[in-house]
Amino acid sequence: MIFAGRLQPFKTNILTPTVTHILLFCLIPVGIFLLIQGIKFIRKSIGGVVLLDMPMMQTDARFIVPKEGNYAIWQKGKALRKRAVSMHTPDIYHEKTGERLQLQVPFAVMSTNDGSYGRVRVFTFYAPAGQYRYQLSAAPATRDTWLQKLRTNYQADTSKFFIEIKESRPAVFLVFGILIVILSAFCIITGFVFTLQLVAGH
Repeated sequence: MIFAGRLQPFKTNILTPTVTHILLFCLIPVGIFLLIQGIKFIRKSIGGVVLLDMPMMQTDARFIVPKEGNYAIWQKGKALRKRAVSMHTPDIYHEKTGERLQLQVPFAVMSTNDGSYGRVRVFTFYAPAGQYRYQLSAAPATRDTWLQKLRTNYQADTSKFFIEIKESRPAVFLVFGILIVILSAFCIITGFVFTLQLVAGH
């Protein structure tokens, strides 16, 4: 009985409530780290090599596609909202062959804001490597779709906006980044809740 009594103090649970709360509090810095990584993945999915950057009022320009792949046309402006400024479907031709590229209006709205400029993706297209010409007519294009008209019915002074054509990154970066941000939010909220419970308990 004496021997058993001496061993009894060693039967306590190693993971005491205090240690548990400390581990849960560590979810906050882990969540912040995941949030930073998630934002990097999202920026990587949206960012890409800029092939053309010009005033929106400019109706004719040339640019070079360095490699075959997917590209996108973005509107850029300091006062740009999530809804794009009204514009018609431009024409993009291959300089040598004269072939016109097929522009698509993306179903999912994608917009970014770096603090200086807001950007909204308005068209996507696939192009082989080569030199191309961008042309925008002042008259409505027959290819203007109902989705485009719905997305670009925001009227504004186009002299304050720009057009960017840049490389599109795989969508997996965006999906993975969003999942990481959601996980980071769970970690941060859980860590704060248990920390507040610990403070309230004392």
